[in-house]
Amino acid sequence: MMLAPSMVASPEFDSLTSVDTIEDGDAQIVGYDATGAVVGSIAVWKDSRSRTHITVDYGDGSAQVIVANGELVTFDSTLDPATLAHRNARMIGSLSPDEQASWVMCGAAAGAAVIAWGTGNPVTGAFMTIATYCYCADAADTKYMPEC
Repeated sequence: MMLAPSMVASPEFDSLTSVDTIEDGDAQIVGYDATGAVVGSIAVWKDSRSRTHITVDYGDGSAQVIVANGELVTFDSTLDPATLAHRNARMIGSLSPDEQASWVMCGAAAGAAVIAWGTGNPVTGAFMTIATYCYCADAADTKYMPEC
């Protein structure tokens, strides 16, 4: 696999062999290597102040977005957008066929929201944050955003 020049290679993430979803009131997609060690995660939740959190963590870098009322509160990333996009796509692509039916849009929207906020596109960021919540609430079968 050839990485784009700005992408960060990660031996840990490159060992991704399986992905699972966790539905514990939050929506999470977690990637594992062959030994069962976690190599990446995408998590979406709403806090007690109704702020949307999207966190992507790959061990060697992460990104966090917090949005309240469609406005960016926090954006912090140690990975460039190309690396985030590649790894998020690989995590989503590793879902089982049964999980893909409901979780693909959750993961794709979460990745798009993080990248939009990180590249200074607040209109797309706000839209994709709402889409993330709706898709992830549906996938995790939780209704923490009744507007969806």
